[in-house]
Amino acid sequence: MDNELVKEINGKEYHFKLKSKRIVDLEKLTGKSIIEIIQDTSMGNIARILKFACLEDCDEYAILDALLEQLTYEKVITDIILEIAVVSGIISKTDLAKVNSKVSEEKNQ
Repeated sequence: MDNELVKEINGKEYHFKLKSKRIVDLEKLTGKSIIEIIQDTSMGNIARILKFACLEDCDEYAILDALLEQLTYEKVITDIILEIAVVSGIISKTDLAKVNSKVSEEKNQ
């Protein structure tokens, strides 16, 4: 679907999207805005975002571990978390491209 991030992880398909109710719940839980939450790249926060964005019941730590078997932590953030933010309407594709460009520039320095 265009309005969800669909990823196959360990042979199972997962659908991710942060819907408004889940965003409000996440903001209440953390005391931070959704933008602040997405900018927090701590492992616990990334697991929490996966849990709140997964449209089916899931074990966020199992998903994160499975993702880390396939991707670096940086790629989990850029290819999963930020893509979830795009499909959820939190950031634009243009903003994502700017972030990815900045990350590439920093790597090359």
